[in-house]
Amino acid sequence: TRKESSAASDVYKRQTLGLGVDRLIHRLSIINSADSLIADAIASDIADGCADIINSRVNIEVKKNGYKTYPRFSPGFLDYNLSNQKELIKSLELNKIGISTTDSGMMVPTKSVTAIIGIARNDKE
Repeated sequence: TRKESSAASDVYKRQTLGLGVDRLIHRLSIINSADSLIADAIASDIADGCADIINSRVNIEVKKNGYKTYPRFSPGFLDYNLSNQKELIKSLELNKIGISTTDSGMMVPTKSVTAIIGIARNDKE
């Protein structure tokens, strides 16, 4: 999803591994907590790896058009407060793909990622 502004653009990205992963981790937590922790770590790594792939694709596309990107950031990182998660999810209508937040701002499904990637004209080229 892209939102344009006059000086630069922001790309808002979102992804989820879905509720099935949450259910699997929960079932494993009942059977074997070590397996649950391993599954949780693997799912987190997959979600982050997917975010890296999406980020790389955005970088490639914008560079073709003379733009550059800034590192992605998500609610809860740096100065971007986790309380912004609800508004980001609402503005991107992520409920349509099954992503919501808890009262504390945590995403459901838990292995979901929202991020903003800043884009600006690359004046060096």
